Amino acid sequence: MAGKPPESFGGKVEVKARVKNEMLKPLVFGNHQKLFNVFTFLVSAGVTYYFVFKHDFGEERHCFTWIREYTEMKKQQFFSIEPTDTELIKMKEKLNENKRT
Repeated sequence: MAGKPPESFGGKVEVKARVKNEMLKPLVFGNHQKLFNVFTFLVSAGVTYYFVFKHDFGEERHCFTWIREYTEMKKQQFFSIEPTDTELIKMKEKLNENKRT
């Protein structure tokens, strides 16, 4: 009798354990929890990026207007050339021309 399960379980302890293990497995990416977490993070980041920076909410101001204006200002600052830089470039060109002659 030591090898048999108690009568209160109806002899189905192994079946219940197997069913419990199957019920705890996720339906998507069953054995790949880390992959699912990375996938979820990337999708969430992509959707957030789209709604903050790309989605058209109309002409009115909205909650993302300030961050769009700020990023646009920073992009303009990054890609623009300041007058001191243009002067430096002209000076270097002149020095290069003087070295050639």
